[in-house]
Amino acid sequence: MSQQGIRAFSTTFKELVVLRLDAGERLAAVAEELKIKRHLLYEWRAAYRKLGIAGFNRKRGPKPAFLAARASADAGTAIGPSF
Repeated sequence: MSQQGIRAFSTTFKELVVLRLDAGERLAAVAEELKIKRHLLYEWRAAYRKLGIAGFNRKRGPKPAFLAARASADAGTAIGPSF
């Protein structure tokens, strides 16, 4: 049994793939040719349509502003209500 490493794709590569899809190539055919899961291509296409090239390099998970707001809200409730 062989182990496959995690493949990292460049922003340029992702853009070229999405442009192929936008030009009318079938997603399944492109995925098979490039040995990439179809779900990943759907994600790239959605990210590109929503944010352009910047959508390819977004961070996953909660954003720093959300974490800071939650921390300050938690700090306020830890002290207790003010009367």
